[in-house]
Amino acid sequence: MKKPLYDETYKRKTVQYVKESGKAVAEVARELKIKDNTLNGWMKRYVIG
Repeated sequence: MKKPLYDETYKRKTVQYVKESGKAVAEVARELKIKDNTLNGWMKRYVIG
């Protein structure tokens, strides 16, 4: 099974959603059906970096 590819816009909007919603990363990941580790990586890249 191929892993899904997400574009930069989707990643940034998802990170923004996590920040604005106040929800846990794991909760948002479940809502969007993506892996926690994937979303955590995006958070590190776009919030810290």
